[in-house]
Amino acid sequence: MRLLNTSILIVSFLFTTCATQEKIQWLSWFEGEAIMKSNDLPYLVWIYDPNCDTCHDAEERIFVGENIEKLSSNYNAIKLSVQTKITIESRGKTFSYDKEKGHHELVLALTNATTTMSYPQIVFLDKEMNIIVALSGNIKEQEMSVLLDFVAAQKYKEMTIEEFQNNSGI
Repeated sequence: MRLLNTSILIVSFLFTTCATQEKIQWLSWFEGEAIMKSNDLPYLVWIYDPNCDTCHDAEERIFVGENIEKLSSNYNAIKLSVQTKITIESRGKTFSYDKEKGHHELVLALTNATTTMSYPQIVFLDKEMNIIVALSGNIKEQEMSVLLDFVAAQKYKEMTIEEFQNNSGI
């Protein structure tokens, strides 16, 4: 009986913890563009491949705790699959899925990539959706925290990310 009570207590704790854990409200690219004029928040674009274990692991590792709060409060968060087959018209250009290369053309435009891509990728955009910084998404939770602070405080207007990281002790 004692074992049963302990098991019920553990299951209840796990259920409550999972149920109350904060979640990121990811937007599609279309939703992100639609709200562009209605708020002044910058964008974080999480670019991933649905078949990439590293992408799933990185997402679970870096978007936790304080980073979820920072992202939810200070950003429009967009999740973009490299395999999306939807044609996207953005800023006067049309982007579509490139079957030969195996990824969406918008991914190349956002990451400034010209050849082979690695995933995940993180792209920070200003409120007009101009690229601030694009980098590998395979980073640590603390590095993401610094990046979120860097962009939210608009420090990119006065220093490089490297300078900001050095000043932050990373």
